[in-house]
Amino acid sequence: MNVAHVGVGRFVLCGIVFLAGSCAGPRIRDGSGQSGDLSVAVNPSRGQGADALFSVVCSSGTRSPVHELRLLINSAIDGRKACYVYYDRATNAFALVKDEGSGSTSLPAGNMDMIENSQCSLDGAKSGAQVDANTAKIQVAIHFKPSFAGKKNIYTYGEDASESNTGLVLGGSWVVPPGASSGRR
Repeated sequence: MNVAHVGVGRFVLCGIVFLAGSCAGPRIRDGSGQSGDLSVAVNPSRGQGADALFSVVCSSGTRSPVHELRLLINSAIDGRKACYVYYDRATNAFALVKDEGSGSTSLPAGNMDMIENSQCSLDGAKSGAQVDANTAKIQVAIHFKPSFAGKKNIYTYGEDASESNTGLVLGGSWVVPPGASSGRR
C-alpha cells in the first residue's frame, strides 16, 4: 500500500484520505457539509468544461478559526490520479497532490505561477484565499487535462484550528470533456 503524509501531517493518503493516520476509512457526508458549528460548501456544485473556477467556503461559527480547506475531484474518493487541491491557512499556500497520491507541489496564494499533475493544473494568477476570524474562502482556478475526461465527483473538506472537521463532503459533480483544450497551461 502506498502511504504518504499529505498537508500539514494530520492525514495519511492511502489512495484516499484517512483521519489520524489510520486506514479505518474517511467520514463521508451526504452534502450537508455540517459538523456541529463547522460547515463547508462548494460553488459551482455542478457543471462541465475543461476550465472551472471553484469557490470553497468553510465557516466555523463560534469555533476556532478555519485553517484548512480541501477540494478533491475524481470519479471515486481516491487521492491518486485525482485533481486534489488543499489550502493551508498557516502557510497561506495551495498544494496539488501528485499523481501517485504521495506528496504534493505547493504554490503560495497570490503567486502568478501554475502547479500541475497529469489530471489538472491550478492557475495561481486566478486563485486566491480570503480568511477572517472564523471563515475561510478559497477560489481555485482549475484546468482539467483531456486525459481526465468523464464525470467526476466534487468533494470538499474543512477543518478548524481545534481539528474539528466536516469530513469529506460530496458537494456535486463536474463533467470533463474529452479532448477539450483551453485556458492558461
